[in-house]
Amino acid sequence: MSKQEGAAPDVAAPRCHEEAQPGLRELVILADRLIYWLSEHWLALVNGALALFLAGAFLSPWLRGSGADAAGRLVFRLYGRVCHQRPERSFFLWGYQVAFCQRDVGVYGGLLAGGALFALSGRKLGVSRLRLYFWLFVLPLFVDGGTQLLGLRESNWLLRLSTGGWFGLGTALFALPLMEAGMRSTRRELESRFGAGLCKLARGTACAQGGRSV
Repeated sequence: MSKQEGAAPDVAAPRCHEEAQPGLRELVILADRLIYWLSEHWLALVNGALALFLAGAFLSPWLRGSGADAAGRLVFRLYGRVCHQRPERSFFLWGYQVAFCQRDVGVYGGLLAGGALFALSGRKLGVSRLRLYFWLFVLPLFVDGGTQLLGLRESNWLLRLSTGGWFGLGTALFALPLMEAGMRSTRRELESRFGAGLCKLARGTACAQGGRSV
């Protein structure tokens, strides 16, 4: 092979690398914008997912009561992966069992209520101390569920629903502020790197001082 033939790859390689860089940069910027958007709207997504998940448990008896028995049974089986679904500890609607037990209805309902309260408070309401969270919100559920599990006593629907709901509410108010702190840190880092151009995507207005726009 001649010297001229061997030199061709050395000339072409840097050119290909230079052409690939702008596309890679745009991909990185797009990913950062998506992360920023998620860091702004994560709470709405979490609350929406909780609302749909909880509603799905009630969808099963509604479908079966409406004549769509196969679809209702399918939904019920899917929820069986996350709940024991014991009939004596569950609610019934339209003559059919709700896909969640009474305690889980309370837990997920409490989580949704806590998420709504956190949003309405401007993401300021929360339980900051782990001990307070445990003694006030976890212990009632532990006592009611634990004594029932050990066969020492049998709980009732009101206690299952209320202790589950109280636990879910406290868990949301304990966990969501921690998640928001992490998301806020992510937003600050991205704003310092990209400036107002990135903020406009999520908020519609300039919100960063300094930095470079995207």
